[in-house]
Amino acid sequence: MISKDEESLPARRTSCVIFDRNGGVWAFRSYDDAEGWIEAIDVVDGEYFGFDSEGYVLAFDVIQPDVVVISRTDDRAEERAADKIQSAMSLSGAPLRSRSLPEMIDELLLMEARKGFFDRIIQKLRNRRAN
Repeated sequence: MISKDEESLPARRTSCVIFDRNGGVWAFRSYDDAEGWIEAIDVVDGEYFGFDSEGYVLAFDVIQPDVVVISRTDDRAEERAADKIQSAMSLSGAPLRSRSLPEMIDELLLMEARKGFFDRIIQKLRNRRAN
């Protein structure tokens, strides 16, 4: 397993996509962003698997209580990653238009940003109605 200090900085800045056992899929702009979101208990339970935008399979580890580290393995599975993303998004009713893995992850990031924006607007409207 490669530690944060040993892994190259460009790799850590690579966007990634993470799946959970229940079919959830999330995209992150960097390994660091993903590490800030993932819970250590879920890593211990084997909840996640993922890929970076270069097609490398990700490894998940807990190095201290509640400190998650994501690193890339030597295994590349670009086609498998793209298939998993397409499959997950098709099941959600939002198939992707992109074909390359980096473009798919960018499209997921854009979709998540839009969803977050609309979620905030809906919450503001609900708050206004409550007042």
